[in-house]
Amino acid sequence: MKNSKFIALIALAASPAFADLVALDDQELQAATGEGLGFALEDFALVSRGDEGSTLKVTGIDDSNGGEIDINWTELYILGEGSNKGQNTDSKAQIGSYLHPWVIRSARGSKGLAVGHRDYNEDYTGIGNDVALLEFATDSYSSNLQNTNLYSDFARYQDCVYGQPGCTDLGYVNGDSLAERKAQAELNALLADQAAIQGRYAGGTTLTQLENGRDLAYGNVNDANSIAYQEKVVEDQFDRMSDFKGIAQTQYGLMSESERQETAPFFRPECATSIWIACTSREDAYDEALVEYFDELVILEEERTVLEERELDDTRTGLGQNYLVVITDIDRQKALCGFDDNLSTCEDGAISSQRDTVTNVETIAMNLSSGMRQRPGLDIGATFEFTLNRADGSTRNDFLDIDIRGLYIDGSSFKLWSRPSRENAAQNELNAELRLNIFAKEIDIRACNDNECVNEAQREAATLNIDNFFVNLNLGYGDVQPLRLSATSDGNFEFLLDKLDPTDPIANSQGLSAEEFYQDYYANSPKSNVSIGDVRIGTNNSLGGLRITGLRAQYLKVTSQDL
Repeated sequence: MKNSKFIALIALAASPAFADLVALDDQELQAATGEGLGFALEDFALVSRGDEGSTLKVTGIDDSNGGEIDINWTELYILGEGSNKGQNTDSKAQIGSYLHPWVIRSARGSKGLAVGHRDYNEDYTGIGNDVALLEFATDSYSSNLQNTNLYSDFARYQDCVYGQPGCTDLGYVNGDSLAERKAQAELNALLADQAAIQGRYAGGTTLTQLENGRDLAYGNVNDANSIAYQEKVVEDQFDRMSDFKGIAQTQYGLMSESERQETAPFFRPECATSIWIACTSREDAYDEALVEYFDELVILEEERTVLEERELDDTRTGLGQNYLVVITDIDRQKALCGFDDNLSTCEDGAISSQRDTVTNVETIAMNLSSGMRQRPGLDIGATFEFTLNRADGSTRNDFLDIDIRGLYIDGSSFKLWSRPSRENAAQNELNAELRLNIFAKEIDIRACNDNECVNEAQREAATLNIDNFFVNLNLGYGDVQPLRLSATSDGNFEFLLDKLDPTDPIANSQGLSAEEFYQDYYANSPKSNVSIGDVRIGTNNSLGGLRITGLRAQYLKVTSQDL
């Protein structure tokens, strides 16, 4: 480690002190908020290379055939952005700062507290105010340009790593940058969907009226003219058809091998349709079962046709649209605008979110065009050499080199608190909530060592390049759906994100109805997102980008295993 400075800040009160330490009276002590421990690393550099005498070797790992795998960690570096894959060791890293430190703090949950309460904190509203929590958090920023969660949107629309050669033009046309135009185009598409929904119904139609029309058309299972009744008919007929199909399969299996060779499954035996060939008793039984199955299949298709006719009947909803259109519009309207009853109002949902994104991208583009720059990230790299010792005495050598440029993890946090175990209320369990942001301008992964790829062109051709990589991972939603940490009886760790339970008095401390409980969860629990600007192999072989948004884990269980 070279030329590093460590800064530790202990904030016992909300306001800074610029004078000598003095004793606090009772009133001053009462006003202390206990902000926790903050720390930062300035001018930090960590460089470890095997050719300089540093070694790290991992042993004791076997492959599936019992061969031992030796892992040599031949290089590790953590430097500031611009280190040229660790070659420029003068590029120092800044991890946190005086104004934006990494912090370790304890706090009280804020669920149930009024907004003006002295212990209220918006970040802890998912956790009950009857418990204290411990939080580990990285640096955080309110500036759009410096907030990685917000900057990742701009980077995705920009289509290249801004600041790199060939990616310094914001692409302004008629006052809008390239990223703004792309973000606005997505918003326009959402608005067009909303307008199409409104255009299908009379003015003033509400979401409630759409739901009433849906329910009117669906009816109830006791009304022989309803969609609900016909759905039950189709379901019952499908079960009946499946039973006859199973009988036919059984009879086919009872035929001799030679009989099956002459008759393909679900085809009638040749003897059943020929006046010249006599069927065996087994073939007769199979043919009879098959004909009954075909008859039931025909009936099923007829009942499905009746169901489809009812679903496509425009008169059933009272809205001038058929049942399928209405249920599709209801789902799409909720996705676009949330649960607002007015079809023209979008206070929530995808449209509201995309409007915020457009504003954010516009702000970042303006900041960059005015000369402002994003703070430097981290450059992190590691090189591994793997030696597989085969059982026959031979060996196989593999190589892996990973270089990450411009890495940011601000806005991440990990909260811990204790609650009674769901399985045994007499015992406590550790609950957690994870918020992880990872943004990297560029990730290079190479599996060709310098002996095989002897020049830069060969190394580049054998490298997997990932640009503008962003992961926003959210696991746990306070007491409603905590990430439960425990250990198994054999000593392995277990992470469990359990299914929602509106009957749990801790998860549903406000006594919400089941509908309100789930509505709160889907409206407020954070979602996870992944985006990749571009994936390339070599210089010009682009595989395109990737974007996954709105991921939410309903159930997740992870258990460690003994290697």
